[in-house]
Amino acid sequence: MIYLTSLSLSRTTKRWLFFFIDLVLLALSLGAAFVLRYGSMEIGWVLPSSWLLFPAMLFVGAGLIAMGRLPWIKLQAMESRSVLRIAAVACALSVAAIVLSYLLRLPTPWSVPLIFGAVFFLSSVTVRLVALNLLQRVEHYSGKRSAVVIYGAGSTGVQLASSLHQSGNMRPVAFVDDDPALRDLMVAGLPIYGTSALEGLIRRHKVARVLLALPSAPQSRIDDVLARVKTLGVDVQALASYAQILSEKRALLPLPRGAEDTLLGHGSVDLGATESVATYKGRVVMVTGAGGRVGAELCRQLIACAPARVILFDHSEKALQDARDVLAPLAAQADVVLVARLGSVVVSAQVAGVMTREGVDVVLHAAAHTDARLGEDNPLEALQNNVLGTQVVSDAAMAAGVGLFVLLSGNKTLRPVTVLDAAQRFAEWVVQDRQLRSDLTRFAIVRFGNVHAEAGSLIALFRKQIAAGGPVTVPHLEMSRRVMTLSHAARMILRGSAFAKGGEVFILDPGSPQNMAKIARRTIEMSGRRVAEDTRHPDDIVLKVSGLRPGEALSEPPLAEYGAVCGTPCASILQIKEVPRSEIEVAAFLREINACITNGDADRLRGLMQRQSAQFHAPIAKMRQFVDARPD
Repeated sequence: MIYLTSLSLSRTTKRWLFFFIDLVLLALSLGAAFVLRYGSMEIGWVLPSSWLLFPAMLFVGAGLIAMGRLPWIKLQAMESRSVLRIAAVACALSVAAIVLSYLLRLPTPWSVPLIFGAVFFLSSVTVRLVALNLLQRVEHYSGKRSAVVIYGAGSTGVQLASSLHQSGNMRPVAFVDDDPALRDLMVAGLPIYGTSALEGLIRRHKVARVLLALPSAPQSRIDDVLARVKTLGVDVQALASYAQILSEKRALLPLPRGAEDTLLGHGSVDLGATESVATYKGRVVMVTGAGGRVGAELCRQLIACAPARVILFDHSEKALQDARDVLAPLAAQADVVLVARLGSVVVSAQVAGVMTREGVDVVLHAAAHTDARLGEDNPLEALQNNVLGTQVVSDAAMAAGVGLFVLLSGNKTLRPVTVLDAAQRFAEWVVQDRQLRSDLTRFAIVRFGNVHAEAGSLIALFRKQIAAGGPVTVPHLEMSRRVMTLSHAARMILRGSAFAKGGEVFILDPGSPQNMAKIARRTIEMSGRRVAEDTRHPDDIVLKVSGLRPGEALSEPPLAEYGAVCGTPCASILQIKEVPRSEIEVAAFLREINACITNGDADRLRGLMQRQSAQFHAPIAKMRQFVDARPD
C-alpha cells in the first residue's frame, strides 16, 4: 500500500513533502543544538532570550533549502553529490544562524550554530536513506521487480548495479565474483559472494536472471560461466561494458523524442484546442481494442485531454495487461481513472454491460482485425469481428445513451483490395445506418492511412539495416508515400472526433507525399552515420534500390479521388460527403453475413462480398491475387 501510494504521488507533491520534512528537521535540529550545548533537556530558561532565532531560521532556512534544491534530490539517485549538496546547505544554515544571532543581538553561543548545522546534515541524510530503504523493502515484498544477481564485481558490474537500482523492472540483490580478494566486501550497496554461493542466492532471493558483467573476459571463460549458470534453471545474459558500447563503431545514436514525426515531415497537432477539451474533459471514454497498437496509443493521447475515466476494452488478456501497465503511471499523474475490462466486441452482453455499469459518454471503436493475409484466409472471422462487432458496439452505444461513437477506419476502404478493406467499408455502412436511426448518439467515422509505429515501421526497418552496417534499401529513388506516425495519427483522430455533429466521414491528411529515399537519408544522418558517396568511408551506409514489387506504384492517388471534400477547423483533417446506404439494404446485408457465419460458409460469404463490389469505386473480385502485390 505504501509503495503504491508513493508511486501515485506526483513529482510536485513529493517535492513539497520533502520541503516540509526538511523544515521540520531544521526546527528539531536547532532545538537539539541547544540541548547538546547545555547538556540538559531543560532549556526553557534559555528560550526567552533566544526564541527569535527559531522563526528567523525557519524563514531563512526555507529559502536556503529551496536554493540548494534539496527537495529535488531523487531518493533512488542518492549519491556523493547529493550528500555534498545537503552538506553545503547545512553549512549555509550554520552561517545564517551565526549572522542572525548577531543581527538580532541574541546571547547564542557560537557553538550552537555549528552543532545545529551538523545535526541538520546528519538528520537530513538519515531520513532520506531510511525512506529509501523502506521503499526498497516494501518494493521487494510487493514483487514488482524481479531479483537479479550480477556476476562480476568490476567497473562494469558496479555501473550496472547503479543503473538497476533506478530500474523499474529488475532489483540487484548481490554480486558474485571468483576473485578471492573481493570476497565479503560491499560494492554499490551490495555484498560480494563467491561463485559457490550462487545457487543459494538464487534459491533464497528467488532470482529470475543472472547478468554477466565480464566484458574483458575471454570467450572461453564466458562460455563456461554461461553453461554453469544455465544448469541452475535461471535466465542468463552477458553484457558489454559501457566503454565498449561507446567505442563501438556501429553503435547508433538514439533518435530524439519526436524524431519519427520530423523524419516523416509532420508538425504537431494541438490537443489542447477548445473543442478537444470540451469533447473529452471530465467524460467517461471507452476505447475498444485498447490492447492494440492504435488503441493503446489512442488511450495514451486521450489521457492528456483529462477525461474522468478511460475504459480499456479488449479480448486479449495479455494485450490488455500490457496496455494497462504502460498507461497506469500516466493516468495516475494526470489524475485519470483507468479501468481495464476483458470482453469481445461480438458478445452483446459484455459490451452493453460495460457501457451501462461505467456510464460511458464516448466510444472510440478501434477493435478490428488488421492483418490482410490472415483476413484472406479467415474471411468469416474477419467479417464477424470487423462488421458484426461494429454492429454490436454501435447498437449497445445507442441503447446506453452514449453521446458520441467514433469508428476508426482506413483510407483503403475507398478502393478495397482485400477482405479486410471491404469488411471495414461494410462496418462504415453499419455506422452510417445507425446515425439515420439515432436521436441521441452522434456517429462519426475517421479514416486514416499508412501508419508506422515503432515496431515494424519503415524507420525501424531503416534503423535495423543501419545497425547491421547497411545497405539501406528502398524500392525506387522516386517512390513516395503519405505516411504518419502512430502518435501523430492518434492525436489527429482525437482532434477530428471533436468536430463530429453526427454522420460525418473524416479523413486525416498525412500531408505531402514523402520521398522514401530522402527519409532513408535523413534516418541515416540522424543515427550518427553518413550516406556512402563516391569516396566511401568504412562506416558509411550504402543506399540501395531494391526494385518495385509486382503491382507496387511509385505514388499514391491524390485525396481528390475521395470526391466531395470540405475543410474543418483543422487543416489536416478533411470531411467528405457520402450518401449512406438505405436501412433496408444494410439490414438485409447484415442478415446475409450472419447466415454465412452461422453456417460456416466462406464461399457464400465471398460471393456476397463480390455482389456488393458494385458499390465500390473498384471491384473486390479476385482479392487473393492482390494481397501479396499491394503496396504496404
